[in-house]
Amino acid sequence: MLIEPDVELSWVERPDDLARADLIVLPGSRATVNDLAWLRTSGFADALSSTDAWILGICGGYQMLGERIEDDLESGEGIVPGLALLPTHTVFTAPKTVSRSAGHTHDTGAGVSGYQIRWGRPQVSGSSWLQIDGEEEGAAVTRPTPTYGTSLHGLFDSDGFRQDFLTQVALDRKRDFTPSPTTYAAAPDGQADRLADWIEAEVDMWHLLNVTASATPPGAGPGWR
Repeated sequence: MLIEPDVELSWVERPDDLARADLIVLPGSRATVNDLAWLRTSGFADALSSTDAWILGICGGYQMLGERIEDDLESGEGIVPGLALLPTHTVFTAPKTVSRSAGHTHDTGAGVSGYQIRWGRPQVSGSSWLQIDGEEEGAAVTRPTPTYGTSLHGLFDSDGFRQDFLTQVALDRKRDFTPSPTTYAAAPDGQADRLADWIEAEVDMWHLLNVTASATPPGAGPGWR
């Protein structure tokens, strides 16, 4: 992983790939009900129900982890059973929620920030684990395996939260984890510098600059007039 060297991040393609995971992140999508159906037909739903790894659902992934989804808006499928791993149900309602958001966790007080973009309104039967924009947000259970859900995209960009959360996962799973001193804000700058160094080493820059200097400006070539 770019920021946390002790973390190995994998994009899995088969249910069996989850067997070695310590933390499973179920991301959001723009077709929540259809993707939930795919989880079932592909075998991932059964794998998620039987895993002993931690699970974190984000936005659509959070909605899938609940008991049901009521969707007459996006897919038109009506009431669809969820994975029933969190005590929530989600109702799709207009207008679409689109916002920059910030808050903190209840257990450690770690700050989080990111954005929300969704039709779904998750309804929680129980306690939340976050406070976002001054309101209770997200759902979590600790048994049979720690499972969390939130509508907030980008929470791992918050250094304090990322390090606290991964430390808890590592302790529970008996893994070695030392938080990196690299901040999320510094990581893109480092990547940009490495990309610039690679281009300078591998690309004939003088030739590239000469080609671009002699290129026809947009709108001046044949067919524009």
